[in-house]
Amino acid sequence: MNAIKRRLTAYLFRAVTLISLLHAASGSFAATPENAQTPKTIRVVMDDNYPPYVLKDDQGQLKGITIDQWRLWEKKTGIRVEVRGMDWGEAQRRMQAGEFDVIDTIFRNEKRDTIYDFTKPYARLDVPLFFHEDISGIRGPEDLKGFLVAAKTGDNSIDILKKHGVTTIAEYPSYEKLIEAARDGKAKVFTVDRPPALYFLNKMGIQNRFRETAPLYSGEFHRAVLKGNSELLAKIEKGFAEITPAEYRAIDKNWMGATLYSAPYLRYIGYGAGVIAIFLAGLLTWLRMLKRAVSNKTREISKSEERLSLALNASKSGIWDWDVVTGRVYFDSNYFTLSGYEPNDFPHSYEEWAKRVHPDDMVRAKNAIEAYLSGNVGTYEVEFRFKCKDDSWMWILSQGKIFERDEQGNPVRFTGMHTDITERKRAGEERLHFEQQLLHAQKLESLGVLAGGIAHDFNNILTSIIGNAELALMRMKPESPGINNLHRIEQAASRAADLAKQMLAYSGKGKFVVENLDMNCLLEEMLHILEVSISKKAELRLNTTPNLPLHGGSR
Repeated sequence: MNAIKRRLTAYLFRAVTLISLLHAASGSFAATPENAQTPKTIRVVMDDNYPPYVLKDDQGQLKGITIDQWRLWEKKTGIRVEVRGMDWGEAQRRMQAGEFDVIDTIFRNEKRDTIYDFTKPYARLDVPLFFHEDISGIRGPEDLKGFLVAAKTGDNSIDILKKHGVTTIAEYPSYEKLIEAARDGKAKVFTVDRPPALYFLNKMGIQNRFRETAPLYSGEFHRAVLKGNSELLAKIEKGFAEITPAEYRAIDKNWMGATLYSAPYLRYIGYGAGVIAIFLAGLLTWLRMLKRAVSNKTREISKSEERLSLALNASKSGIWDWDVVTGRVYFDSNYFTLSGYEPNDFPHSYEEWAKRVHPDDMVRAKNAIEAYLSGNVGTYEVEFRFKCKDDSWMWILSQGKIFERDEQGNPVRFTGMHTDITERKRAGEERLHFEQQLLHAQKLESLGVLAGGIAHDFNNILTSIIGNAELALMRMKPESPGINNLHRIEQAASRAADLAKQMLAYSGKGKFVVENLDMNCLLEEMLHILEVSISKKAELRLNTTPNLPLHGGSR
């Protein structure tokens, strides 16, 4: 019995010793430098709104090509991956603050090269400009002057736009919010990476409302770590290198779909080729006919445009087209030429137009627009002064009509023309002046006729008075009483006759006689007339200077 106990004790001792040795060995293995540098978990942050690479499902969970690749990387390396998705601007801020180990779905540029170390690119993506179908003439960033361009906060495209001199940029937190703004008419021009742009445009059913340019630039997706963390970067690249091309293709196919193709129908290719050949022959004939018709129509349109241009030039008119929602206004070349401006001298907007309307006319012009757009009046027509480039003012007749409304009936597009009526206005302030001068001349003529008639009748009366006074004087002796009164009557009547002659001369029925007068004698002759004209309470005294020189007068 004791022997058995001793053996059991020995076995237990050996077992404990073996376990201790194994534990020590495992501890030594875990403490090797290689294993000490292998993280158990890495934290990855990325954009949460970049389909098909990453997007959220109905429960808010991340899914997409990039998510599936990271899950496969997790299996290949045995390292747990915590993936977080958020608005792109916030993702970059929190990565730089050290909250995450890796940032994904990031383009590489000069600025970011100072912050991150990057993996090799794993996807190449085009980034075009998108613009509303009502807008034309946008080929690239050089054509964006005066436009408000929408972009995603933190996106590489913002730096690209600024390098091309585009400064009017509206930022949105995600591509989805940006495309929603485009759907609602708040963003007419925007730049979005092509894959998510097509996804959201089609999802919202507005893909036919917008056009796209050639790529503004092409970017590449990378994964990146903060500058200097080369060991983690190497582990990330090593893990993704273990994913086979077939596995990558399977993920892409899962999210992008496969080309429609059925091998069993290969035998029908020959029949199809014949049908296609016949179809192509007919199509070629139809295309030739269409080309000829288009060519003829193009010539007609060209002639119509030429006639319109000639008509506008002849009538001194220009065309404007106002987007009421955005405030953007299109002015044709005639609009600028009439006022001496070049097409790019000021931005095409309602505000810039308003700055050039004469302050005294602005209220009337604004009220006319508001009254028409609100439906209070049936037509839009207003005259106002517009400031030319040389600071002179021209008179404008502005007329227009609403050509487009939204679903609620609100005005969206307001189009019309303005006409230079400066000469007509000037000819009307001149016609008025001429009419006033003519009326004045007619009044003077009527007054002359009246004065002539009165003077003629008055002169006849005075002739009778003078004649009778002379007869009376001839019958009276010099010492007869009252003879002085008769002399005064004769003198006064003579002076009145002279006045009548002047009135006749003024009316064109007489003439002036210029002769020298003795002013003292003239005053003495007029003294008795003045005495009967003034108040009896007033005393009239005549103080003359003798031997005055004679003065020119008229009779």
